[in-house]
Amino acid sequence: MNLEQFATEWIKDIDALSDDSELPRTESFLTDLWLKGSHEQLWEFICHTSERDLSERVASYLAAGPLEDLLASAGPEFIDRVEALASKSSKFKYLLQGVWRNEIEEGVWQRIQSILGKG
Repeated sequence: MNLEQFATEWIKDIDALSDDSELPRTESFLTDLWLKGSHEQLWEFICHTSERDLSERVASYLAAGPLEDLLASAGPEFIDRVEALASKSSKFKYLLQGVWRNEIEEGVWQRIQSILGKG
């Protein structure tokens, strides 16, 4: 399955997610990428998916899930790319609003806040 197909399936799975349903296999796959430290693959998914027309639910899930996880575990390695993409993409910048501090390092968090005009 290529990235386009996977993103389409993930979006469909998240849109169909209910409070009592198990996490779909597509989300489990993304969690595995994060846990295994496959940050580049996770970043590619986030970049690709963030440019799609996403429902509010899916955008929130992408922000508070994969993007937040990536920034919490590998923020210093990715913050330059985050800043660059946010300066070019209003959709990606919008996603950053849904990221919570969580375990994100202070310096990375301050740069995110600066991107959002809060710092």
